[in-house]
Amino acid sequence: MATPSATASSKPDRLWPLLLGLSLALFAGFFWTRVESWRLTPQQNYWLGVVGASLMLLLFLYPLRKHVRFLDRLGQMKFWFQSHMWLGIGGPFLILLHSRFQTGSLNAAVAFYSMLVVAGSGIIGRFIYTRIHHGLFGRGMQLREWREHIDADIARMAGQSPDLRQRLQEWEQQAMAANSSFLQLLWLPLRLRHAERQMRAQHHATQQKDLLRALHLCFVHLRAAARFRLYERLFRWWHILHVPLVFTLVISTILHIISVHMY
Repeated sequence: MATPSATASSKPDRLWPLLLGLSLALFAGFFWTRVESWRLTPQQNYWLGVVGASLMLLLFLYPLRKHVRFLDRLGQMKFWFQSHMWLGIGGPFLILLHSRFQTGSLNAAVAFYSMLVVAGSGIIGRFIYTRIHHGLFGRGMQLREWREHIDADIARMAGQSPDLRQRLQEWEQQAMAANSSFLQLLWLPLRLRHAERQMRAQHHATQQKDLLRALHLCFVHLRAAARFRLYERLFRWWHILHVPLVFTLVISTILHIISVHMY
């Protein structure tokens, strides 16, 4: 297991490079669809939509992997997750080009906006996922890992300040409490930061640099544990919402395809 200092310094994957790349791609795609000389023929545009829909259909291989045994032998989970992520970006992007960033009929509009909501939900899910795993493709973290780090931090300060140890244990109980509400989890990191400033100010005059460093590291782990529990709660809610959104997208897409070929 990583040392507390190593764990505290490791950071989850950043989301802004992905958002920046998506923004640039969307801007370029929008510009491309508005240039008359670059416009696709109806036949080409039709097949662009077919390819985009096919990529989105392949997204379902990732959840199927958990239930179909032979798929489990085809590559590691890292490959499947990465493929799922890029298919969830590439498919909707091709559909945006296919639709020229516009909606037509009511059914097409429902499919279009459902796709955008599902794609946006996937990006949000990726952001939350990296906060409860060791990196994008690492194993899931457990709350006990943070408890072990915090207990080790408190134990190092036990002989220097018994009163400080008791106060830190009270904050640990709040960070680990299973019955905390969402609002309590949301504000807990700010309360912990305020408590750290107060404790550091009280012990600053002692000039015990080792104690101050240990105190800071303990609060780093306390805030990380509180954020972990917050993201864990958000991920459960995200999963509950994401699944019905996907089914809405599938149904509206099927109806759109049927209406295109019938009329």
